[in-house]
Amino acid sequence: MNRNTLLPLLVIALLGYLVFGAKYVGNYMCGVSTIPSAVSGAATNSFMPTKIKKGLWNVSDDNSFQSSADSYFGFINSKFDYIKPIDDNLKQHCTQTATYLNNNPERSLNITGYYSKDENDESIFPNLGLARANTIKEYMSSLGVAKNRMNTSAELVGPDRFNINKLEKGIEFSFTTSSTGTANTKVDDIRSRLLGKPLILYFGTGENYLRLDEEQKNNIADLIYYLDNVSESSLEINGHTDKKGKAAKNITLSKERAQYVKNYLFKNGGITMNRMVTNGFGEEQPLVKNNSSANRAKNRRVEVILK
Repeated sequence: MNRNTLLPLLVIALLGYLVFGAKYVGNYMCGVSTIPSAVSGAATNSFMPTKIKKGLWNVSDDNSFQSSADSYFGFINSKFDYIKPIDDNLKQHCTQTATYLNNNPERSLNITGYYSKDENDESIFPNLGLARANTIKEYMSSLGVAKNRMNTSAELVGPDRFNINKLEKGIEFSFTTSSTGTANTKVDDIRSRLLGKPLILYFGTGENYLRLDEEQKNNIADLIYYLDNVSESSLEINGHTDKKGKAAKNITLSKERAQYVKNYLFKNGGITMNRMVTNGFGEEQPLVKNNSSANRAKNRRVEVILK
């Protein structure tokens, strides 16, 4: 091989050596991996979790008030109490709403609770939507909003609104003109139907478990509304038994039943304890004679009377 042929080959070999050496130094001596990019990307993502965005809960009263939160009041399927704890952003959102209402007495808050027909309702309200709205009404009341400045309603939603067994956004807020100080036809209607008339709740033999049908749930919802809007109103809760067992024991049982209803209305309806008084009459005031199983069942009762 002559000199003119050898020189170009040496130049090509030298260039190849330099390229190979640069790649070797970059990959190994400088510690950069040659793992394929797809695997490298997966490893990087595992250390950088992405927060799922659910959107903002925006609440506004035209141009007078604007507030938003990046979380909501959530509810477990078939439950009416909201999931706790709630985060600081949601607390601030509710506090701002309460402050706006307290500074603007001409405005009232509408609270809509969502629910599905597939849920099991064990509340004292006609549906879980109303029960959930009432729970949030109690929360807003704890922030200083008067109960007669809040209206509750319910809206039926489909199962697609649930994430497995959780309703992630269970409440909506809106505003309306306050009815405080004006004629309230609903209060008048409740007064004519329920004032002084016993709402009878039945118990099984020896039981202190409360059984409510649809009509009773509607009446209890009306009692709560009346108490929220008529400050001087109250409830008298009287317990009764049948004639089975000793009279002294029946007095005790009737008192326990009345107290159970009082506690139940406080826990599930938000009625304050000082708006309710209880009595236990045992077997002393039967509705009918205790001469059959059917009649004794009618006498095992608690009467809730709006005063």
